[in-house]
Amino acid sequence: MAGVKVVELATVVAAPSATAVMCDYGADVLKIETAAGDMWRKQLLKKGSGSGSGSGTAAGLSPAFLQQNRGKRSMVLDLKQEEGLAVLKRILANDCDVFVTNVRPQGLAKLGLDYETLSKEFPRLIYAHLTAWGREGPMSGEPGYDFGPFWAGSGLQDLARSSDGSDMPRFPGGIGDNTTAMHLVAGVGLSLFHRERTGRGQLVDASLYRSGIWGMSHSIISAEAGEENLRNSMVVGERETMVTASAFRCKCGGMLQLMGFETERHWGNVMSAIGLPGVAYRDALQDQKGVTRQVDAVFEQKTYEEWHALFQERDVWHVKIKRVEEIVTDEQAIAVGAILRDKETGQALIGSPLRLAGVDEDADRHHPRGRAPLLGEHSEAVLTELG
Repeated sequence: MAGVKVVELATVVAAPSATAVMCDYGADVLKIETAAGDMWRKQLLKKGSGSGSGSGTAAGLSPAFLQQNRGKRSMVLDLKQEEGLAVLKRILANDCDVFVTNVRPQGLAKLGLDYETLSKEFPRLIYAHLTAWGREGPMSGEPGYDFGPFWAGSGLQDLARSSDGSDMPRFPGGIGDNTTAMHLVAGVGLSLFHRERTGRGQLVDASLYRSGIWGMSHSIISAEAGEENLRNSMVVGERETMVTASAFRCKCGGMLQLMGFETERHWGNVMSAIGLPGVAYRDALQDQKGVTRQVDAVFEQKTYEEWHALFQERDVWHVKIKRVEEIVTDEQAIAVGAILRDKETGQALIGSPLRLAGVDEDADRHHPRGRAPLLGEHSEAVLTELG
C-alpha cells in the first residue's frame, strides 16, 4: 500500500486497528483527533508510566494505543469549527485515497462528512465506514462496542456458556473489533482494485454485528436447520465428552486440548496412547459420562510435558491450552510474526495476521514500521504540506 494516502477519523479499537494494518503494508495514515485526543491513548495505562515527551509509555501512551496506532501520523482538528472542517476537506482533496471512520451516521451527516456528500465531492475516494450494527435497519444509528453487537447480539455469548443455566462467560476484549478490522481492510483492498479498473471510489461497509454473525455462521445455519447437537456440550452436572476433541487437566494443573475432531478415526490411537486400549468407541457412545470420568482420571497422572512427549511420538493431535500472558514469549508466535516489538519502548505488539511475501522480503518483520504518534505531533507538517 505504499503511496496510498489514508485519513482516519476514528477512535478506540476497530477502525484504528484496520488502519494500523494498512500502515504495516506501507500506507500513509493520518489520524484526525480532537484536542482531547483518542480516549484510547490513556486506556489501561499503568500508574506511574509517565507523561511528557518521548514515545510509548514514556510519553503516557497506553500499550493498547501503541498497538492500534503504530506507524500513523496525528493531527488535531476541531471539526465543529468551519475552519477545521475546511482543513479536513483540503486534506481529502490532496490526493487522499481512503477515508476511514467509525463515527455514527447521524454525526457524520451533521458535519457533511457522510458518504452521500463526500462521494459527490470526491468521486475517486474510497469511503470506509465501520459501524456497530450496520448502516441500514432499525438499529443503524445505535451505539455499540464489540461486546454488544459482536459478542452478545450474534448469539456467540450465549453459545459460549458451559450450560443453559450457567453464568455468562468472560469476554475476550477486542476480539470483535479486530475481526471486523480485517474485514474493513479486505474491503478497502477490493475497492482499490475496483478503482484501478473503473476509476471510481465506493463505499466499504463493515459492521461489528455482521462480523459476529459471519463468525457464527456454522452455528446459525445449523440451528435454522434444526440441528439437535448444537447445544450438546451444554450439559448440567457431570462432564461428558467424546474424548478425542476435548480438553483435559494434567497433573501439573495445565490444560491440554485434543484435536481429533473425526472421533471414530482418532479413537483407537488416542485410547492406546493414554493406556485405555480396551475402551471401545461404542462404549463412549453408550456412556459418555462414564468414559469421560475414566479419561479424566488418566490425564491427571502425567504433566503436560509428559503427555506432550508421548503424544508427539504417537501422533496424537493436541495442543496446550495457553494462558494469555504466555503468548508474547511463545516461540511459534514470534516465528510467524504474530508478536512484534516496538523499537523505542520494547512494548509487545501484535503483528498483522496476513503475511505477504513481497512485504516480508522488504521489511523487518519483527518490528512495526513506526511508533504510535503523540497527540497532534504532525499537525504543523500536514498544514505545511497543504500550503
